[in-house]
This record gives sequence, structure tokens and C-alpha cells, in this order.
Amino acid sequence: MKIALVGYGAMGKVVEQNISDSDRIVGIVDLNNLPSLFALTEKPDVIVDFSNPACLDDICNYASQNKVPVVIATTGYSSEQLEKIKTLSQSVPVLFSGNYSLGVILLNRLVKEITPILKDTFDIEIIEKHHNK
Repeated sequence: MKIALVGYGAMGKVVEQNISDSDRIVGIVDLNNLPSLFALTEKPDVIVDFSNPACLDDICNYASQNKVPVVIATTGYSSEQLEKIKTLSQSVPVLFSGNYSLGVILLNRLVKEITPILKDTFDIEIIEKHHNK
């Protein structure tokens, strides 16, 4: 599988390090690499986005024009940007989740299971602390 990686922070680097031998990165879009997905010399099979909301227009335009599926793992979108993601999903496959952390996924699952049991007798509060980078 040919992967275009948008964003090369901590998670982008983890994705790159964990690419299997049968997969490869055809380009990295960030401040130190390619300026845009349109600068790719090879069409990817998927775009994986660990960047920031400012990159959304480039991702949507490239993905819709080239019919490339997108994995979006970025947070902080405005309601207008969320609508753009929804619109994009009507023309190409989109997997959108603001968090791919195993801990957060497990916590969400636990909360869904315990809330019906505890809701009438407990006040439930969750405080999220992000990594320090």
C-alpha cells in the first residue's frame, strides 16, 4: 500500500516507523518536506493525516480530485471543517477519529459500559490530560 503522510510530528513518525515491508510512504507533507499533497510524484492508495486543521483544504481537494481514501486523526476542527469532512466522505472513504490512543479508546469503551450502571448514584467526571509535547 502506498501511503501519503500529512503531518510529521510524534504520531506521524510512529506511523512511518511502523509501516510494514509491503507498504511504503510516497510522500510526507509538512513544513520540512512536501508543501502539499499536490507535490506528490506518485498517487497514494491512502492519505493518513496527523497534522492540524489548517491542512484540511489541501487534503479534501487532493482526495476528492484523485479519489484517494483518507484517515483523519486530527482534532480542533471548526463546525465548517467538520462539514467539509462529511462532504468529502460522500465521494471517498473517510475514517475520522480525533484520537487513536489505545488508552482513550479503552476509556471510551469503559465509560459506555459503566455509565448506565452508575448514572443514578454517581457523579461522573473525566479530565483529559494530553502528552507534554
